[in-house]
Amino acid sequence: MPVVTCFRSVFEGIKAYLIELNLYKNQSTDPHDLKNQRIATWLYIIALTTVIIILILFQLLLEQTRIVQVDSASFLTYENLFQRYPTTLRCPCSEITIKYQEFVSLQPSYHQVCSSDFVSQKWIDYLFNENASHYFPGDLRATASGQFQILSTLCRIANETVSNALTLFKTTAFVNSELLTVEVFQLETRALCDLFKVTTLSAFTRILQVIQQTMTENLLMSAMETNVVALFYRLNVGLNAVGFQHPDGTWCWCSIVDDQCQVQSGIYDWFEQESYGYYYKGQPATLLIPGFYAGCLSLSSLLISTLESFYNQTFLEEIQSYIKPLILENFTALKSSATSQSYQFNTTVEVLAENLFVEQWHENLSYQNYFQQCSPSQCTYSYLERFNILQVVTTLIKVYGGLTTILKLLMPLILNLSRRRLVSQPNIPSKQTTASIKTVH
Repeated sequence: MPVVTCFRSVFEGIKAYLIELNLYKNQSTDPHDLKNQRIATWLYIIALTTVIIILILFQLLLEQTRIVQVDSASFLTYENLFQRYPTTLRCPCSEITIKYQEFVSLQPSYHQVCSSDFVSQKWIDYLFNENASHYFPGDLRATASGQFQILSTLCRIANETVSNALTLFKTTAFVNSELLTVEVFQLETRALCDLFKVTTLSAFTRILQVIQQTMTENLLMSAMETNVVALFYRLNVGLNAVGFQHPDGTWCWCSIVDDQCQVQSGIYDWFEQESYGYYYKGQPATLLIPGFYAGCLSLSSLLISTLESFYNQTFLEEIQSYIKPLILENFTALKSSATSQSYQFNTTVEVLAENLFVEQWHENLSYQNYFQQCSPSQCTYSYLERFNILQVVTTLIKVYGGLTTILKLLMPLILNLSRRRLVSQPNIPSKQTTASIKTVH
């Protein structure tokens, strides 16, 4: 069989080659030296093979950190990289200061009263009465014009406060040297928006408190004589502080305390000249305005009032019939359908003012705009890698030259040392002289 004979011939040739393989061959022809050289060769081959296998296994099982750099990454590229490497992705910003207006949009929507007929000059003029001071201070005809003018002013100041604060907020710089992740960006920007709202509310509340304290502590006299009444007797002029008797019989005086001297607003058959500033309980009322109050000062009584009566168009027209029955004007009541979840019908004006009459803040945080303004020139990420064949081959190429040299030098030395120890053992006669193996460089 020629094929079998061929393979057998090749096998015998390889066998003979391996048996006679000698990497340490020199000029010596001594059989003992040749034998030792062949043994050293096999030791070298076994050691080299073992070390290479160990290196390969070590490189394949070892986790190695790979660092990758991406230049001029687009937003889409960044999103894809972040999904794969969320913990190691880093992108330094080219622009470390970015104005809020570039990526944050913050706009308020106001309570409908601030855009209604009730803060219009037409309504305020309609309520104005030249003889307002002649009426009982709780009468709508005496105080309503001033109260709704104050309401209009509060809406205007609130709007201006928010507008000025927003202008400052938009031009404020957001400083960060590294691109924030989406989650951190959302948390930080929402926290900034919340801080803006709180500080803006505090600024408006302080303005309101200053106005109240100024009016109360300085005992300013109301032009409509709701807190002080001027009395004329012959050539003398006297001032009486207005007093209100509570249903339980106790009295409160506008010269001492203001916020407790409140009566329900309405249409009363009672006139200032008949009382000299003293108002007893049980005053007759033709019409009461639910939730609306009057008292010593228009601001204080307005703040504790609600607008619930002004959601009813029929009731509004009834009020108009008492104020100026001969003048027909069209005013639209507040829309009950427009009331949001932020406020109820019976929410006081004070609560509305403390919240800047804002129904809702509309926030729009654009992470993509932030990314574009940050404009990272490069991004880097890292990951752990195993079974990198290229890394294995590269490592073997690096160490192979030095490894073969060291093993070629060590194997003859190890063989000679082993033979000397065997020869030097007691009770083991040996006349055989150990031949040294000369290495070939």
